[in-house]
Amino acid sequence: MKKYDKYKPSGAEWIGDVPEHWVDFRLKTFIPNSVNGVWGEDEKQDENDIVCIRVADFDMANLGVNEKNLTIRNIEAKQLTTRLLSEGELLIEKSGGGEKQTVGRVIQNTLKLPAVCSNFVGALKTNSNTVQRFLAYFFHALYSNRVNTKSIKQTTGIQNLDLESYLEERILLPPLPEQTAIARYLDQKTGEIDQLIAQKERQLALWEEEKTALINQAVTRGLDAGVKMKDSGVAWLEEVPEHWEVKKTKYLFKIQKRIVGELGKNILSITQKGIVIKDISQNEGQIASDYSKYQIVNVGDFAANHMDLLTGYVDISQFEGVTSPDYRVFTLTDTECNSRYFLYLMQMGYKRKIFYGFGQGASLFGRWRFPTDEFLEFRFPVPPLPEQTAIVHYIETQSDRISNQMAQTRKLIELLKEYRATLISEVVTGKINVSQ
Repeated sequence: MKKYDKYKPSGAEWIGDVPEHWVDFRLKTFIPNSVNGVWGEDEKQDENDIVCIRVADFDMANLGVNEKNLTIRNIEAKQLTTRLLSEGELLIEKSGGGEKQTVGRVIQNTLKLPAVCSNFVGALKTNSNTVQRFLAYFFHALYSNRVNTKSIKQTTGIQNLDLESYLEERILLPPLPEQTAIARYLDQKTGEIDQLIAQKERQLALWEEEKTALINQAVTRGLDAGVKMKDSGVAWLEEVPEHWEVKKTKYLFKIQKRIVGELGKNILSITQKGIVIKDISQNEGQIASDYSKYQIVNVGDFAANHMDLLTGYVDISQFEGVTSPDYRVFTLTDTECNSRYFLYLMQMGYKRKIFYGFGQGASLFGRWRFPTDEFLEFRFPVPPLPEQTAIVHYIETQSDRISNQMAQTRKLIELLKEYRATLISEVVTGKINVSQ
């Protein structure tokens, strides 16, 4: 990649040296004004209904607006006169953020229809001496280099960006034709990188599908493709190997209800990634007032969130602790069974929404739960114990293979994203000459 002939110190540590002919300004020189967004009221199907761009609509890959699931709000006419956005206008996240993602992201309004921005967003009014797309990329570089953090104020759980302070940051600006060339180059190159990332993400999805399919095949059909099959008598299961049994849950498991009666135990939470120890020191999420009424979970116990068959899950606990009295804790009683074989079966029941078909609606929160009677009558395929063990070994060997491929791909995606951010920073600060 080409460099410029001559450089000079920028005076800003994160920028470093810049091309000699670039000029030093403050951002506020080119952004003399900003307008706060507005939230208004629910849509009313009248002339004041309009698209309201939220932070959730920020498409950081394209530095534009994600047009899926746009929000319509009703804004008073007098507010619209000063807040109606123009196409290409810069929008900045002024409030929000979190522990892993700070406030201060910037995009352009890429919508070709009337819109305003929400109260957590501000519209940056630029003058004619800059190319807005170049500025959008420069703000991206500011953000990826964490320059925005100096201007963040946080007194509650929400981060607020001190925009006046942030616009005091320096910008080393090339001439307008060069800004245009830089913006055009970055549009092309980041687009190419984004296509590579999208390909890798599609590959991740395919591997996830492969993993799910092989588990489903193994736990319901076994490993011998030529085995003689029979009707299982179960609608969701259809046929199973002829020598397999089909048993009800109540002959395989026993539901436990052991109330702890004391405090000081690990609090266990059932997540989509399995059972984890809940960190209650941060007072985040749902916090109970009295954990002594929770139920005991021993190592090796099954525990399932049966109160929500859409987002719930099941796992075998690796920890001693207690969990919500609303969850279901149960133990394997059939000695001719491999616990991990049944774990894979049950996890498939959640992922493929098989249990959902046996659920019932609950008035509280509108959740879809798995009643105890239905659970105990649910029928599972039961191969001989040696075959269960072989199936588990096969699933775990193949899962490890797929997981390793997925880990390598995720690492490559992260490297591509890092390269993308570095490329933007290098170009907008003049380390690479793309104008020729």
